Amino acid sequence: MQTLASVIVLACGLVPMAHGIPCIVESTNHGGGLFSYTFRRGDDLYVWGLGTNFGTVYLQSYGVVEVQEPLGWTHSISPSGQITWTVTNGVAFLDEPVTFTVRSCLTESAIYPPDASVSAISSVVFALPERIQILGGGYQAFDWIGPARPSFTIERTNTVVVVRWSAQALGLQLEACDSLDSSGLWTSVTNVPTLVDSKFTVMLPAIASTRFFRLATPCTQSPDN
Repeated sequence: MQTLASVIVLACGLVPMAHGIPCIVESTNHGGGLFSYTFRRGDDLYVWGLGTNFGTVYLQSYGVVEVQEPLGWTHSISPSGQITWTVTNGVAFLDEPVTFTVRSCLTESAIYPPDASVSAISSVVFALPERIQILGGGYQAFDWIGPARPSFTIERTNTVVVVRWSAQALGLQLEACDSLDSSGLWTSVTNVPTLVDSKFTVMLPAIASTRFFRLATPCTQSPDN
């Protein structure tokens, strides 16, 4: 499944954005939790340039277990799973196709709308063909296909708490905590999940005190509920 990105562009200089966009972004779901993101120049005579000390490409992901980028690029991952790519040396232009790949333990996918807070190119635009003159700077948000956050439900009867999540979400660890303030400590729930109606299911004895649950992925430890 592939989508052609729509964009929102903020120009902080004299970038002539009215006739087109600096970059076309294509995202592809290859199945099995593997996603790729390809960036290439649009039709107008300018191009995004990112340098060692300026410019990023970033997008929010979930359950990330592996990230690959072309030579000359590097990445970091925030605790929430946001991946940020930067250039290691010199200036790289999003001109010829530049592809990044992300592998997630979450195999279900979702289409995410353009939102500069979670997915965007943020840098400066250079004039073509010389790529010397900087026309201005800003950001370009884009839509993309990525791992879907797993469905996660908690039900309680008088004696039992039942926690369920999607069977397509592999490798997740159920964790529990008694408090969400600084005194709280997340610990792994050791009960082995069973598969019931295509859902991983854990049944726990109900207790009188409040208890919180979350799903932790191999790389990020942010709550899913």
